[in-house]
Amino acid sequence: MKLEVPAGAARVTCSAEGHEDASADVTVGPGRAQAVKLTLQRGASGAAGADAKSGVAFIALPGGTLQLAGGNFNGARVAPFKLARTATTVAQYKKCVEAGGCGEPTPGDSCNWGSGRGDHPVNCVNWNQATAFCKWMGARLPTAQEREWAASSGEGRTFPWGNEPPGAQACWDGEGSDVGKGNRETTCVAGSHPAGASKQGVQDLAGNVSEWLSNDYSGGKELRGGSWNNVDPSYFRASLRFRLAPSDWLISYGFRCAL
Repeated sequence: MKLEVPAGAARVTCSAEGHEDASADVTVGPGRAQAVKLTLQRGASGAAGADAKSGVAFIALPGGTLQLAGGNFNGARVAPFKLARTATTVAQYKKCVEAGGCGEPTPGDSCNWGSGRGDHPVNCVNWNQATAFCKWMGARLPTAQEREWAASSGEGRTFPWGNEPPGAQACWDGEGSDVGKGNRETTCVAGSHPAGASKQGVQDLAGNVSEWLSNDYSGGKELRGGSWNNVDPSYFRASLRFRLAPSDWLISYGFRCAL
């Protein structure tokens, strides 16, 4: 592959689905050709490696044109992006708090902060706290179009796993849940329902916590994905939208970051 870059210092990065990114820093002289050899390491399907600061693991998604029955952005083109494999956990968020980049979430009976549930999603956080965490690690909240593409597995699925309603493959509280309807008392360990993953391996896009997005929606900030205490299967559809004021929080709301 031949690339043309301005003279001077540059970073060259090569990406391929199913491989970790490979990068090299080069200095190119005026009118000179510089050979660069990059070796891609194969990982899990779509794996893009973990962030060293936070420990958040990302999955590279190819993007594409949105086509979803009842979708909000059909025909829109989503550029390639990376999405965290799971919602941000308490342990990951704690690193930001300890570094001074994030404020502490609200504690409480159904809030995971201070509960000892470090591998569960951090909940009881508002949009401002979610944004601060992603910014601290050099990322951002996903857009509504990116989230809709990911939650429909890029092929118009009603749910990440397919078109059938949720059952034991999601962390929720409805009929068919792995703990039985009405028996769910809190969130689940992040990524503990792999059967509910998207085609690309992104987990908990429907269930566990609903997640803050970057954009405005109907006078508030948008959220997507059903949560651990929902009993209505329609809440888990890839196209369903929620909103809340950016300074508010709920026990059912968390977030994940994107690149």
